Amino acid sequence: MLIVALVGASTLGTQILINTYMTQFYPTSIRSTGVGFATAVGRIGAVSAPIVIGVLVTLNLPLVENFMIIASAALLGAIAIASINERVSAQRLQGDVTSNSDESMGVDVRS
Repeated sequence: MLIVALVGASTLGTQILINTYMTQFYPTSIRSTGVGFATAVGRIGAVSAPIVIGVLVTLNLPLVENFMIIASAALLGAIAIASINERVSAQRLQGDVTSNSDESMGVDVRS
């Protein structure tokens, strides 16, 4: 029961951290769309997980196989997060901050 509680808390915490990360990843001009998309993907997982687990239970697989299938979803998420290129997002964010500060100071950034 303790492990199940930790997994649940970690899953909720991960979604909150992803929302925070998305605010730093996307440029200001599309930030709300990026955060909304990340939240939508998380909600799709929250809706589909009970259905998938219900299907797993009806297959009468051994418990170890059920847990391995469920863990593969977590592994897939970890791989997706690890594959994010931090340098590209940092450059975009830095360029976004520079262009916003130039525009706020009345500097013509088009030349």
